[in-house]
Amino acid sequence: MEIIDSPYNQYVKRFRVLQTVKGRREQGVFLAEGGRLIGEALDAGWPILAAAVCTDLLGPGAKAIAERLRSGDWPCYEMSPRAFSALSAEKTPSGVAIAAICATREMAELRPGPSHLVVAAWELRDPGNLGTLVRTAEFLGALALVAVGDCVDFFDPKTVRATAGAIFRLPLAKVSPEGFWRWTESEKVSVLAGVSDGGVTPESLDLCGPVTFLVGSEAHGLPLEAEQRAQGLVTIPRRGKVESLNAAIAAGICLYEITRQLDKQHT
Repeated sequence: MEIIDSPYNQYVKRFRVLQTVKGRREQGVFLAEGGRLIGEALDAGWPILAAAVCTDLLGPGAKAIAERLRSGDWPCYEMSPRAFSALSAEKTPSGVAIAAICATREMAELRPGPSHLVVAAWELRDPGNLGTLVRTAEFLGALALVAVGDCVDFFDPKTVRATAGAIFRLPLAKVSPEGFWRWTESEKVSVLAGVSDGGVTPESLDLCGPVTFLVGSEAHGLPLEAEQRAQGLVTIPRRGKVESLNAAIAAGICLYEITRQLDKQHT
């Protein structure tokens, strides 16, 4: 098979444009790289449009993934290190990349039952935090993760990388603030909001599901209206001197306790 060498090749450009929000929105496609991440996509049966492989850049863990990509029912382009590095969003390219379909759910599809937890990221702007939140929510068995308002793109390369593959298994949805509140009312979902102070400790909660946990932005937290409309506020007590926790880490602590209580009620 001919190896693509030019960084300006049309297929290299088609992958590279997926690093941009505009490119992803126009095409409905995103870029995923790395053997582990792509392995998760393949195992989940995620829809893939095209793949790129550079034999000279493959590490031991990526060689088997490269063979799976070559045998798939999508075009797989063989590239030189120069061409592959031009399309990659990684500082150290792994030699395997895919162009995959951006897939999200409609809010109406999310029908939580009594034991379900939904995580809602309210205008979260840091891609690493959103990706870690997706990973945490999937790890704890959440029903879905919802991006409320002007959140960073689920399919930003940094977000995708931070999910460690959870993005291919956890249902994702996007919604306006107004749409979010309409959904919680129609589905009779209790809303808990994580706040830096003024809330009860996670272990003090007395829950009856389904529950949605709201996570605010790193810089501004949640808007006052969201705090006022929530059925409960949750605060992690501070015992040290550091001012605050990373948004995803704070959410993980609260989500574990919420999950534990919901599980206990339904066992």
